[in-house]
Amino acid sequence: MQNVKKIDIDKNQNGKRSRRRRRNFVGYYFIVIFLVVTIGVSLSVTLLFNINDIVVTGNTLYDSVEIIKATGIVKGDNLVRLNTEDAEKNILKKMLYVDDVKIKKGFPDKLYISLTPSVAMAYVQCQGGYMLISHGWRILDLTETPQDQSLLVINGFNPESTDRATKASSIDAGKNAILSQMLAQIDEQQMQNLISIDLSDKFNLKINYDNRITIVIGNSTDIKYKLKFANQLLTQTQELGENKKGYLIYHESHGYSFITEEEYNQINEKAANAAVSTEIFDASGTDVSSSSGTEITDTGNTSQPLTTDESAEDMPQQ
Repeated sequence: MQNVKKIDIDKNQNGKRSRRRRRNFVGYYFIVIFLVVTIGVSLSVTLLFNINDIVVTGNTLYDSVEIIKATGIVKGDNLVRLNTEDAEKNILKKMLYVDDVKIKKGFPDKLYISLTPSVAMAYVQCQGGYMLISHGWRILDLTETPQDQSLLVINGFNPESTDRATKASSIDAGKNAILSQMLAQIDEQQMQNLISIDLSDKFNLKINYDNRITIVIGNSTDIKYKLKFANQLLTQTQELGENKKGYLIYHESHGYSFITEEEYNQINEKAANAAVSTEIFDASGTDVSSSSGTEITDTGNTSQPLTTDESAEDMPQQ
C-alpha cells in the first residue's frame, strides 16, 4: 500500500493571501508617501515659506525701500520659488553705488539682503579722459580730468569698456592681474603719497611717488618684495628726503639704485645727441651707479651710504 502525502490546502491558501496582503500594503505605503510629498511640495510653494520680513544690511546711498524695490521682490513672495541670483543682478543693474550684493533665504519667512557699498578708489585713464572706479573695480563715473587729488591715477591700463556700473577690465588680461597685485601690496605696505601707476609697458612698471620720484620696478615678478623695499627706502632714508627728485630703479642683480632728475636728463640728452634710441632705466639690470647716481642694494651697501631706522638684516630679502 502506497503512502499518501497529505496536503493542508487551507494553509497554502492562507500563505498566498498573506503574501498578497503584504504586497498590497507596500503599494499603499508608496501611494501615501507620494501623496504626502506632493501635498507638502504644493503647500511649500503656496501657503508655506512666504516672505514676511526683509532685512537689509550695508551702509549705502540708498534706503531700504529703494533697495527692496530694486530686487523686484515683495512680501508674500515664496522663498522656495525665489531666484536670488536674478534679484542680485537687478540691484547691481539699477544701483550704481553698490559694489556687491548677497541675498540669502531665512526659512521659514525671512529674506536677508547684504550690500557692499561702492567706495571710490582710483581714476583709470581711458579714451577721452578718466574712469572713476571703486574698490570692487566698478565703473562709477567718467570725467575729463581727475577731480579728487587724493585718489590714485592708473595710466596705460587700456580698458575694454567704459560703461558705468560694469567692472573695469583691460583688453590685456595680464594687466588686470598685475594691477590687482600692485594695489593689494600698496594697501598691505600702507604706502603713502603715491600719485600714479603707469602700466603702459607691463615689463617696465612705474610708480609716481609724491610727484618727485619715479619708482621703476620693471616687471611684475616679486612685486611684494620690490614695493616693500622701495617703501622702506623712501620713508626711512635721509638721502631720499623731501627735496630729492629723480628715479629709484630696481635691478635684478643688486636691488635699487637712485639717479637724480638732472642726471637722468643729462644722460638722455647725451643719448639723443648720439642718435641712440634707448630707455635708460628699463629694469634690465644695467648698473647706473657709475653715472654719479646712488646705488642702493638690499644688503645695505651703497656708494653713498644711506641711513635707515632698521639694520641691513631687517631689510626685506628675496
